[in-house]
Amino acid sequence: LIELEDGVRGSIVEIGPRASRLRTNDNVNIIVPNSKLIEDRVTNWTLKGDTRRIHVPFSVAYGADRAQVRDAVLAAARASPFTLPETESRKSQVWLVGFGESGLDFELLVWPTQAAVKRPAGMHAAYTWLIADALDASGIEVPFPQTDLRLRSIFGREGDEALAALGLQRPATAAPETPPSPPRRTTNDAAEELLDPPPGTATADGDERP
Repeated sequence: LIELEDGVRGSIVEIGPRASRLRTNDNVNIIVPNSKLIEDRVTNWTLKGDTRRIHVPFSVAYGADRAQVRDAVLAAARASPFTLPETESRKSQVWLVGFGESGLDFELLVWPTQAAVKRPAGMHAAYTWLIADALDASGIEVPFPQTDLRLRSIFGREGDEALAALGLQRPATAAPETPPSPPRRTTNDAAEELLDPPPGTATADGDERP
């Protein structure tokens, strides 16, 4: 799998005297001048080694138990069939990388199989779905954009006093919501892209597996 400087990714399936044919995972054939392959930067994701580490970002609401977030996401990633077994130098990790406007920003660092690396879009989508399922199963809230509004009058009043001065009332407290039902099992369509098909069947990029 190679990536051109303009972000196009795919596998070289034909090399000609002036141009080469690159096929993406969506089975789109792109003619690339050989001069572009020589002069521009080309990243080969599968030249050496069987995998590479990827970063999958996700966020949770403020107040979430960070240890619970880490444990839930790591357990899901390690149980995935498209995650390589861990070694001393190749471990799945969860990093807290920032404090967002609405929640805590994390990244899952994981080593996928070579078959998954060759399908980058499906790989990212599959892990994102996997993370969402893990958070749902653990009752961990995903953040949504919100704004806290503090009302203060020109006379220095605030809260109920400011509302009364404006002739307004505090909104009635909403009735408690019905407890949510247990999360149901979801179907991760992207994960199917990453699993090796049986011999003799066509892969997602249109090639037949030997």
